[in-house]
Amino acid sequence: TLLMKQAFTDSLFSAEDEAFILKRLVMLSQHPLLSTSEKLFYTDCILHFPENRPISSSSDGDEALPVLLTPQLASALVPTVFNDSTTMLTRFKLLSLVYIEEGEGEAGDGTGMAYLYDHLTTLLNIVENGGSREIVVTFFRATFLFLVHFWHVEAYAHNLVEKLCDLYMHHCCLAPHLINLADQTQNKLTDSGWAVGLLKALQGVITKAPMSQITPKDLSWHLRMLARVAQDSTVRCLANFISPSASPLHLSRDWRLGNKLLGVCRRLLDHPGLDSLLVPLADVLQQLACHYGDTDIQDHARLYYTLLTTLSREKLSGILSRGFTEGGQQVKRRLLSCIMAEGEGLTNTLTIHPTERAMIRLVEVPSEARGRRCVGRIQSSVHRPWFCLPNLHFRLSDSNYEDLSDITVPCLIRGRLLPAVQLRLKPRQPQPTTLSASAIFTTQDGLSWSTVLADVPVAFHQLFRPLPAPPSWGRGRKLRLFDGLWEELGSEESASDCTTSLFCCQLTEAALLALLHKHLLPFLLSDPCPGAELKVLLFLPPQSHVLLKIRSEEDAVHFSIATDTWHLLPHVNSYLLTLTSSQ
Repeated sequence: TLLMKQAFTDSLFSAEDEAFILKRLVMLSQHPLLSTSEKLFYTDCILHFPENRPISSSSDGDEALPVLLTPQLASALVPTVFNDSTTMLTRFKLLSLVYIEEGEGEAGDGTGMAYLYDHLTTLLNIVENGGSREIVVTFFRATFLFLVHFWHVEAYAHNLVEKLCDLYMHHCCLAPHLINLADQTQNKLTDSGWAVGLLKALQGVITKAPMSQITPKDLSWHLRMLARVAQDSTVRCLANFISPSASPLHLSRDWRLGNKLLGVCRRLLDHPGLDSLLVPLADVLQQLACHYGDTDIQDHARLYYTLLTTLSREKLSGILSRGFTEGGQQVKRRLLSCIMAEGEGLTNTLTIHPTERAMIRLVEVPSEARGRRCVGRIQSSVHRPWFCLPNLHFRLSDSNYEDLSDITVPCLIRGRLLPAVQLRLKPRQPQPTTLSASAIFTTQDGLSWSTVLADVPVAFHQLFRPLPAPPSWGRGRKLRLFDGLWEELGSEESASDCTTSLFCCQLTEAALLALLHKHLLPFLLSDPCPGAELKVLLFLPPQSHVLLKIRSEEDAVHFSIATDTWHLLPHVNSYLLTLTSSQ
């Protein structure tokens, strides 16, 4: 129908037909029996509606609203927080076009625009209270759409800057989203100073924040934000922020943090107001060159200091500026590390190259060789004489464990004993997990490489620890403790997390004893005598316990379970099922 209307316009469709089709599209755009993709299609038809007598030409494909789509008719399509992200953004854009066409913010009453701003504020509150990544992305896209249409309304634009600054100080990890919002707004709205105002406001709240309240992770995001701010606004307060008297960065050994600080310094070197920043910036670079804990950062800071103090303003700008060919195409920027070299050799050496496949793997040491520790050995999968491994990096897939520090391995040489690495996990909750592993290493030819290792699974049974009792305790005292815990966990007055359960399986007496000796012997408190009730106590850090009473009945073996953390029951059941199925 729409194709026919586009072809024949008012020769076939009257104004009443046009109004009917438009109302039909609005109804279909929100019909509950249609799928999301179908409703989005009908909304897109509204944005590209072929009018009989369009006021402006839309042959270039730009979205334009039909004249008959009034705010009253479009009110059925207002976005809500219950919409999916795509639907919400599409409706937000459509309503923005409707209200801007009606002249709201200039002569209109502004109620529609106020609703959109309230909706934006609601999304911001969800993000501030820990919204998902999808909500975060949706909020910033909606903010961009709002600014594209209503940036000229100063009250909303100014209030939005304040809210974004508050949001950033509570969630510094949103720095990339805010930088992207400023970049996209600046590119889209060349006549607007909103993006510069946002960056100046963010610079202000960062520099006013007490250093004692800034964590190292927040400081990393602050430096990334300040490196962007230095492009557009005065950075005298930025130099004060990174001065040695106010910042503990010179005591750090973190290469990534130091590199981000050097990125801010590089922005300052290229700033138009460098003359006023010369002394404080030189102090910062000298402090880094002398006292920072990483040699690479010291070398780069020394290079920056030399450039700052020996080159004229014109020569320094020429080195740091981007080059352009005659046709206006941007060419590759020269790295500061390669100023003294004409070729790409030094650049290639200083670059960390990704490998096409895993070059190193971790092999778990058998339990009899490592006791109860999580120990692995490193093996090389390529024919190179040796590797120098600066560090192994492990990333958690959940929040059930404390973050792991990088592990340094001095050298890996083929044909020699494989080095062992030990992972010390500190659980917050005793749950199985998976560690993502990567390594940065240097080969014999002097090149640095980054490779992704296979994931390291942490099984539930690897969390088991014996009863943390004093060494002087004998078996009798441990059994009395077991009986007391069992009675407490099974009583009706116990805490809500305490519970009991039962697991049954078919096992012979010999198979049961073999299972105990192979898997549960370090946790067995009673004598493993045939026919006797066996008592097993498992301690799971930080403070969970699983108690087992194992006895053979006529029809099956009964594993009576008591625990002070009922969330562990599915894992205990799965573990026992795995053990008994293998017998």
